[in-house]
Amino acid sequence: MNLNDGESCPGSQECRDTRGMPLNRYVDDDEDKVCGGCALFPTKPEAIADEIAEHVSNALALSELKRGGARFDYPDALWPHEWAALNGMTRGGDRAESLRQARDRKDAKKKKRTQAK
Repeated sequence: MNLNDGESCPGSQECRDTRGMPLNRYVDDDEDKVCGGCALFPTKPEAIADEIAEHVSNALALSELKRGGARFDYPDALWPHEWAALNGMTRGGDRAESLRQARDRKDAKKKKRTQAK
């Protein structure tokens, strides 16, 4: 489970190019050192094992298609591992959204309490 409220690493290049991101802030430090200390490191795209990289890529592509409105006839449209990947992406997305909503509710309550003082 992603313990970072659904946030994930944007990848080395975007991290390096985005103001405020770790690789942008610590330009003189070794990338492995900076990334190794980042809470988002487990989600770093470049950290995906070669053995599963193709499966991850396929899962992301299927998820994007589904989000765009694609429909898949069950069970013949996809292989079993593709169905599992698509279901995992859906569950992960739902969980991330749930965590975001909980964080937003918590922030709203905190803001309301601060304003009431």
